[in-house]
Amino acid sequence: MENNLISKLFGKQVPLEIRSFHVAMGFFFATIVAVLVEAVTVMLPVPFYVVTGFTVLSVVAAYGFAVRTGRYNLCAFGISLLLNLLELPLAYFIDGRMISSALIYYSLAFYFIMFNISGIYRIISLFCFFLSYILSVTGMYLLHRDYTGFRKEPFSIVSDVLVPLLICVAYACVSVLFRMRMYEEEIRTAEDERIRAEKADQSKDVFMMNMSHEMRTPMNAVMSAAGLIYDKDVAPEVKRHVGYVRNACENLISTVDDLLVFSEMEGDKMEFVREEYDLEALLEEIVNMISVRLMETEVAFYVHIDPMLPKTLFGDGQKLRQLFINILNNAVKYTVAGYVELNVSVKKILGDELTLMAQVSDTGIGIREEEIPRLFQAFERVDDKLHDTIRIEGSGLGLSISRTIAEGMGGGITVESEYNRGSTFSFEVRQQIIDAQPLSAIRDTASLSVLLFEEEGKRADSLERAFRECGVDCLTARNDVAFRNHCRNERFTHIFISLDHYIEFRGILAELKGRIVVLQDIDQTMVLEPHMERMLRPVSCLTLARYFNHKDSKAGAGNGSKLRFRCPDARVLVIDDNKTNLFVAQGLLGRYGMSVVTAVSGSEALNLLDERGFDMVFIDYMMPEMDGIDTLKAIRSCSYSWVAEVPCVVLTADAAEGAKQMLMTAGFDDYISKPIQVDQLTSTIRRLIDPDLIKRLD
Repeated sequence: MENNLISKLFGKQVPLEIRSFHVAMGFFFATIVAVLVEAVTVMLPVPFYVVTGFTVLSVVAAYGFAVRTGRYNLCAFGISLLLNLLELPLAYFIDGRMISSALIYYSLAFYFIMFNISGIYRIISLFCFFLSYILSVTGMYLLHRDYTGFRKEPFSIVSDVLVPLLICVAYACVSVLFRMRMYEEEIRTAEDERIRAEKADQSKDVFMMNMSHEMRTPMNAVMSAAGLIYDKDVAPEVKRHVGYVRNACENLISTVDDLLVFSEMEGDKMEFVREEYDLEALLEEIVNMISVRLMETEVAFYVHIDPMLPKTLFGDGQKLRQLFINILNNAVKYTVAGYVELNVSVKKILGDELTLMAQVSDTGIGIREEEIPRLFQAFERVDDKLHDTIRIEGSGLGLSISRTIAEGMGGGITVESEYNRGSTFSFEVRQQIIDAQPLSAIRDTASLSVLLFEEEGKRADSLERAFRECGVDCLTARNDVAFRNHCRNERFTHIFISLDHYIEFRGILAELKGRIVVLQDIDQTMVLEPHMERMLRPVSCLTLARYFNHKDSKAGAGNGSKLRFRCPDARVLVIDDNKTNLFVAQGLLGRYGMSVVTAVSGSEALNLLDERGFDMVFIDYMMPEMDGIDTLKAIRSCSYSWVAEVPCVVLTADAAEGAKQMLMTAGFDDYISKPIQVDQLTSTIRRLIDPDLIKRLD
């Protein structure tokens, strides 16, 4: 029972302030006993016992109140007022001498205030203490100048000085030592908590990386297989369903990326990897992803990219990609009709440094002015119940992460919005220029004459702007009468027409001499006549430059999804412990006409090496026994002459910060993250494989 009481009052689970309060109460009651013994010895008047008894009862009641309610600071404040304004002054006057034990007990009240009261209560208590002390001494002096007062007994050094001094010093020493011990204990506890928190943080990071890897690995199979199906000659309904699968997978991967970055933000561990990246490939991937998200919606997507943007930049391309996707996904999420528009341009070039500016506008639900300040807080999002057609998706981290990335790249992000009209998010980032060659430049624009037939106003304006930015002379027909007149009276090298108008004017188009390019959305799969060409919306300077420069619909009509070359004589090796991923890799690489050899482990791959050799090797990083790095080293150390020069590309689902830099430092020639993006795969093959093996589709 005794141990339980001590544990309840002074156990480690009891806060320091409360334990200190219990110590003070113990000294208070011990002091009362000592004072009563002294009072009986010197036979103080009855009023002293009455006041002391009232004080004891009041303190006991206050102590009980504090134990029940936990309001120890308020209780200590009340006790200090009782001592300073009642008990000590009355005891001093009843004792009746200028030099009395009551004066020394004032120091006990001072210690009690300093050790047990905090905040505004301490300030008030100290004021009352000094006021009581000064008034008591002054009043005693004025009333009893003969220094005798009511008591005739002589001054006692023991009862008037030594006993109260001993009690007060003991209380001060015990309180100081007790607090020092408690502080040391709390420091040890805080250190233990810090170590546990660091371990928990490390465990969280490991968990997030493992979760990312375990999700990306099956997502690679799902998305790649879906892409293979989509490129087959299948029914439109099948393509539509495959598009839904790809859209859902992209959303899931985007959420995983957000969680990884947020984990870095929480631990102040976000780092920006600086490396070369292809801005054109990055922008095309982003446009394709958002186009898929907008399938089967009433929302149009317009893209305007400054063709004078440098082709190759130096910075964190992955973080920049995530910044674009987060802002665009936010616009898509809150827009059910109208359009989403992306504008990318150069704001400023200073030496070899570029300030890249992007602007995303939408005709969504908009944001109330009072809600804008909380937009960039983690887990905050605008949830307007008036718009019950909007289903809120995502983690609520996108904008918070976007601001962190933009500021980390030396820029920032702003928003302008009109409620029920739409919003415009703008951000700037600073990147270094590696290759100042323009992003897209159409050769021989003087020989081109283009007729564009588009009746919808915003879409026609967007297309006209794209042609104008590329320096192509474009004449626009905004109604069928104008289109017929232009076709009858003029000759054009190219006629661009939407799929709906193509169906309506197929007869007229068949008689024209120019090349017919049919503009269609990503989910429109109508089979065209052999001499017709197709181009996917949204149309930008990237799309037009690719089309006109290659002079071939298959080479330039798609938004990065169509192959522009094949490698039928190439022999490649793919190493992955996941058989499903091997099957998918065979399908993806088979589109290039390559001969694909697969291995489920590094040791099996080594047994496949021979004098004939391979033209390219793809190696999964996380494999049992021999991981990707060990496999790479083993391949490079083989005696065959071709292994020293063969391009080796790592395939990995490890999206952790610094993974790419670590793998590239280990000796890989390139890095492809899972899920595999066809555009990235195409770019890697075209850049690394022997140029003699590439056969253009001209």
